[in-house]
Amino acid sequence: MGCILHQADVQNISDVTKRHASQNEHNSSIEPASTQPTLGLLHHAHDFTIKDSSINVVEGNQDNRTYYYCSSQQDITSKLNPSTKAFHDVGARAECIEGTREEILGNIMKWAENGSSTAMAGYWMCGMAGTGKSTIAQTVCVQLKRKGLLAGAFFCSRQIEGCHDYHKVIPTIAYQLAGLDARYREVLCDVLNEDPNLASKEPEYQVTKLLIDPWKKVVRGRNSTFLAPVIVIDALDECRSISLVLKLVVPAIKQQEIWGLKFFLTSRPEQHITKYFNVGEIQQEWLSIQSFYLHNVEKSIVRKDISLFLENGLTELDISKDKLNVLVERSGALFIYAATLVKYLIGGGLRASSRLEKVLDVKGSPHKIQTQMLDELYTQILSDSFDKLEPEEKDQSIKVIHTSIIAGRPVSCQIIADLLGYELQDVKATILELQSVLYTSGPEEAIYTFHASFADYITSEDRAADLYCNPPEHHSVLARRCFDQMERRLQFNICNLPSSFLCDSKVPGLTKTIAEKFGGAVWYSCIFWGYHLTEGEKPNVGMEKFLQKKILFWIEAMNLMGKMSECIRTLDLALKRGQFQEIEQRQHILQCRDMANVFALSVVKEMTPHLYLSILPFYPAISKSFGNQVKVNTEIKYSQSVGFWDTGSEVVGISVSPDGTRIVSGSEDGTVRIWDAQTGTAIGEPLQGHEGSVQSVAFSPDGARIVSGSYDSTVRIWDAQTGTAIGKPLQGHEGQVQSVAFSPDGARIVSGSNDRTVRIWDAQTGTAIGEPLQGHENWVSSVAFSPDGARIVSGSYDSTVRIWDAQTGTAIGEPLQGHTYWVQSVAFSPDGARIVSGSYDSTVRIWDAQTGTAIGEPLQGHEDCVQSVAFSPDGARIVSGSYDRTVRIWDARTGTAIGEPPQGHEDWVQSVAFSPDGARIVSGSHDRAVTIPSTGCSLSCKYNNWTIGKDGWIRFPGIDCGIVWIPHEYRPTLCTPQNPIIISQKGCTRLSFDKVVYGRDWAQCFTDK
Repeated sequence: MGCILHQADVQNISDVTKRHASQNEHNSSIEPASTQPTLGLLHHAHDFTIKDSSINVVEGNQDNRTYYYCSSQQDITSKLNPSTKAFHDVGARAECIEGTREEILGNIMKWAENGSSTAMAGYWMCGMAGTGKSTIAQTVCVQLKRKGLLAGAFFCSRQIEGCHDYHKVIPTIAYQLAGLDARYREVLCDVLNEDPNLASKEPEYQVTKLLIDPWKKVVRGRNSTFLAPVIVIDALDECRSISLVLKLVVPAIKQQEIWGLKFFLTSRPEQHITKYFNVGEIQQEWLSIQSFYLHNVEKSIVRKDISLFLENGLTELDISKDKLNVLVERSGALFIYAATLVKYLIGGGLRASSRLEKVLDVKGSPHKIQTQMLDELYTQILSDSFDKLEPEEKDQSIKVIHTSIIAGRPVSCQIIADLLGYELQDVKATILELQSVLYTSGPEEAIYTFHASFADYITSEDRAADLYCNPPEHHSVLARRCFDQMERRLQFNICNLPSSFLCDSKVPGLTKTIAEKFGGAVWYSCIFWGYHLTEGEKPNVGMEKFLQKKILFWIEAMNLMGKMSECIRTLDLALKRGQFQEIEQRQHILQCRDMANVFALSVVKEMTPHLYLSILPFYPAISKSFGNQVKVNTEIKYSQSVGFWDTGSEVVGISVSPDGTRIVSGSEDGTVRIWDAQTGTAIGEPLQGHEGSVQSVAFSPDGARIVSGSYDSTVRIWDAQTGTAIGKPLQGHEGQVQSVAFSPDGARIVSGSNDRTVRIWDAQTGTAIGEPLQGHENWVSSVAFSPDGARIVSGSYDSTVRIWDAQTGTAIGEPLQGHTYWVQSVAFSPDGARIVSGSYDSTVRIWDAQTGTAIGEPLQGHEDCVQSVAFSPDGARIVSGSYDRTVRIWDARTGTAIGEPPQGHEDWVQSVAFSPDGARIVSGSHDRAVTIPSTGCSLSCKYNNWTIGKDGWIRFPGIDCGIVWIPHEYRPTLCTPQNPIIISQKGCTRLSFDKVVYGRDWAQCFTDK
């Protein structure tokens, strides 16, 4: 009787012992093979032979059976059949470029090297698709291995055979752990000898038999402060049915059943995975798993890392910093986007530079070769989600995605459900299943796309194939849904306002009522129907009924929600870009737009009933459903209607933002104010800093900054969003600054002063560029850049206009002479070919900007000093403002006056400007008012006994509260009981109150129930 041990087995054990003694020299917590009895299992054995890893019983009382003895790593391999392609060091896995992801990697390694008893046992890094999780995981593996702390790794991949099978995860980890720790290998051999088929069994057996139980035996009696090796499992979302593994491993970590091992896990935020890492549950159960959301990393950090990545990848292109910044901006937080760019550009070889220009061309659509990696990623994500759905569910999910992409702003699941008529749970299910590309954020849980490239993918038929969203088609769908919502939900006096005498703010509980009435899809429909209408296929079903029955109730709703700016912009959008089946539809919207504009700029906008009582009566064409109001005659004489508001101080200078949404004004009280151009409400607090009257203001071409010039001899630059001063005042002038302007590229500022000079400044640094431009013999009252930025024009109290080279500062030609008194204002035409000037001699002149000669005769009509002039955006008209309190409009070609001067100001008009679309004129006056002319009407009708105050309110005897408010422009021609006859070329306005309702009865004005 005896024991025969073949040489091959001895050699195998010897090799493994040596290998793991070497592997673990950096980590004394792992017990190397050299300290273990290599043949402990055979101690005192007899009556058997070992050959080729088989134990054969040869005699004695034993069973006459053959046992497959697991004695080496080679034997473990045969029984566990690990997926070697899932190892971190197999295949071409990218690591983080040096200098990138430093803070993230530092935090992970700090966690890994924390050996205290309170150290967290798990670290879950969650990130949207393409954020670089696998690259970080690979770098973590390399760093852990360098420190002897890598217990094993499994890189899941749906594309690599063996790396997406959940049966492979635990056996592969066990195999690597056996290679790290000799004691674990020995215990594992015992387990595999008992059950050689564990590798093919379900995770509930694998986790317990291959991981938990063997590891408990390994760590029993070890020091509690030893450094625990780390198991890395990357891309859990790419492993089929991984939840079957997670539901066992995560609780085991929670209950410290795998003490002495740490787990670093990564995944996309997909529902079947995230539910195991719920932070609330973690806190309740004392779970030592740290959660980190990669897509929530501060943008500046991600931007820096992506910039380094692109610099490194595009070194051979010698790309400029500006172009690199564009690519970084395009990448957002998506490393895969940056990687796609690098692969596309470098793959172009000699064509790399031309490819770069195509990528930088924002107008161009990317070629499929540019987006191949992204397309494959997005297609796979959507396929994984849709493959398990019924056809009807898939169609529903696609519509939810399309709506998320096409919506006018990020919206909640509830809004999408209401718009599309789906169950809320079905919409939520879609978003939860697609958290790799969509996510919710904020108190409203609005849905966002993680990266703009997903929207590009979905709206490209070539890329998205059958998942494609046709934008015009879906816009039309959403427009119809918006009209349906408003048709069902909007009604007259929807919030039951009790009295026309009450301001909205004084109505008890109104805020709560508004929130209840206009929540969710109703709010969305009110705000975005115009957007979807104009972007969709034309014409749109549902608009006609909306115009006939609901548009006035919509304006009411918008006012109650404080959205009159959006109301007017929506109507403007519909007028400019909508297509109408009948001309009457356009006229109806035009009337509603004018009415809404007058209402928004009036004092009664704070009293919603007066939309119907005070404003609507002046628009009889759209008030047919209302009877008990001020009676009007249907014979309408058109003139100019003016939106008007009080600024609190004499207005000296004004400017309109490039997008037409804001107006900036400079006042004699030394402040700069910003206003909403639609409603006239102040935006923020006055901009303070000047110590004298602010004579001139201007927006930068991008609308981000404001420049102001003051009697305190300084120029200041302001942030147009925050109202804060940018840098210090620009100092250099020795007299009051009368005029300022930005260059067309926003890089320079020009100023004119009472010190008789023109100065040019660097708009970024605030430093003076060159010497002052000298030549005028008196104060410089007005300056402006030419549209190409090459020339500057200036007007002076020396009665001349001068043109200057903006680069050299030298005068171009002789002074333009013709005015007989001070030149107060100058401006270039949009094409730079003409100059207009306004003078104290009460005239407006037009000049040839090339020759300096006067074009035609002076434009005459003002009865006092012309203080301000401006060209319309198309160069066809000129507007002028005068001390005669009027604003005049002129034909820029013929020099003839267009229509009657808009009325409204009660003092000098100091400044005028066109809106960017040329549809409106803004004027500022010493009467502290800003006015906006637009189309309106003057009306004739019967009158009764009443009085009108200076505030525009009509009052009845014995009633202190105002009954009806009269818009500002109608008051000069209003016939009153005290002055019943007015003879005027402008006509007159007569009112009748025979059946007027007011106070608590106000709602009876609506007669079409």
